[in-house]
Amino acid sequence: MIRSRYSTHYYLAFHEIDSPSEDEKFYQAAERLLLRINGLGRVENQNFRPVALSDEYTTSDGRRHTVLRPAPAQIRVNVGRPTVTVARPDGTVVPDPPSPWPDRFAAAASNPDLAEALEVLGKPENVWWSDLYWVFEIITDVIGGRSKIYDELDWATKTQVDSFIASAQRVRHARSTAVPPREPLTEAHDLVSALVAKWAAMLAAKG
Repeated sequence: MIRSRYSTHYYLAFHEIDSPSEDEKFYQAAERLLLRINGLGRVENQNFRPVALSDEYTTSDGRRHTVLRPAPAQIRVNVGRPTVTVARPDGTVVPDPPSPWPDRFAAAASNPDLAEALEVLGKPENVWWSDLYWVFEIITDVIGGRSKIYDELDWATKTQVDSFIASAQRVRHARSTAVPPREPLTEAHDLVSALVAKWAAMLAAKG
């Protein structure tokens, strides 16, 4: 995603958009990639506001731009996060470490399961319990079972996983006499986001 020097708009530049597969149009490739970007945004911060594509596209001669703007359906406000600048004794600033997110995005290009999880989280609508459980099932299927989350990988505790599953099941069933979820949706989102981030980091490290 690149900001234009001549406006407040952003445009999406990626080789898959310029050279899509034979069974995919350029705008379909752009929409798919944007879902993954939005998914990563929500993994990093659940208050992230998804962006949407306009009907413009940058052609090979550079005459048009694909513009990104906040999706109109989103009304939540992202207030941002505080940043800290570290200085050396001589006053020079210690540069920030490189962001891990580009490598995690690249990992999705070669891992259909990660791509699917990010696209579920990156949809324009608000993320709900069914979406979180969908992503959770993708992860547990890929790694070989939910117990590996806490027994081997140490990505979360068994209590966290059990609480999430119980809460999600109570909400997902259309007709249920069960009590309301034990944990709020925000906590469930935090857990699933943490699992996705650690999974993506593991895949990115493998190259």
